[in-house]
Amino acid sequence: MSDQHYETCMTACEKSAQACDEFLNVWLQRLDFSAVERSLRLGQDCASISRIAAGFMALNSEFASAMCQLCADVCDAFVEECEKNSRLSGERCISACRKCAAECRRMLLSLRPLQTANPLHVH
Repeated sequence: MSDQHYETCMTACEKSAQACDEFLNVWLQRLDFSAVERSLRLGQDCASISRIAAGFMALNSEFASAMCQLCADVCDAFVEECEKNSRLSGERCISACRKCAAECRRMLLSLRPLQTANPLHVH
């Protein structure tokens, strides 16, 4: 798989990581964030895995698809948690994470025929 194939997904992952960082910085400046602790922790996870997935794609790693699956799952968990907590107001972050999850899944779907053709591919 070429870097060009991953480009859209990598960009979405990078934007997700940046948006999560900005979201977390806003909340970390507030004194009482105990009510949103799980959301903040998932936001940190989302930022981290988004960077890792983008890095694996940039390296054309054989594990890029596994990282993208995990990235999509973490982004979804973060978005779901934020939507449950009305105290959070991070629409830009939520939108970036939704897009990242969708792009990761779209990229995974495009790889399925290649993975089937390569019996040595690690899942």
